[in-house]
Amino acid sequence: MSASLAATYLPEFRRAEGVAGGIVAAIPDAPLADLIVPNLRYVGPMNAHRLTNLGRPVAEVARITVVNVEGELTRQVLAGGRQTLVEAVRRDRKARGYSRVTDGSPCHFCAMLAGRGAVYKSEASGSFDAHRKCGCTGELIYFTDAPLSSSAQRWSSMYDEAAAAVPSNSPDWSAEVRREFRRRYTAATATN
Repeated sequence: MSASLAATYLPEFRRAEGVAGGIVAAIPDAPLADLIVPNLRYVGPMNAHRLTNLGRPVAEVARITVVNVEGELTRQVLAGGRQTLVEAVRRDRKARGYSRVTDGSPCHFCAMLAGRGAVYKSEASGSFDAHRKCGCTGELIYFTDAPLSSSAQRWSSMYDEAAAAVPSNSPDWSAEVRREFRRRYTAATATN
């Protein structure tokens, strides 16, 4: 269903952007239970068993298990639409890429990725990996001068500030920048 909705949306979005022509979005095959069930078993009963063996209270084990299963189901349900989007970008010659669009409360890593803008087009530039409970989606970008959304602009500016704060001669500069971004993001979102 997620893939079908994305396949319906993408040509409409293309028209709304004023891009001539059309695109037929490819719908990926439905995932096999053999690919989904092991993840659900891992985050559900296997993790509950592990937490119980660690002596965690039953109520805490139940809460964590429900959150993990819900998050994994969310990731799996949205995967079809995300895969449809990534494939559409690959097939659509007029698409310049896609940008990550976060939900209203992204994690620091998703915010950082959203701040990058339309840099995603191929496997080399990053696949649409999503963590459990990730509410991100993607948006095709047809014009290289397309502005970032206000939230993505905020994350982009925060990344630039983090990058400027880390000395360029740091041994693992990019990791240090990510840590600095996370620190700034946590501080900024804790006050909201």
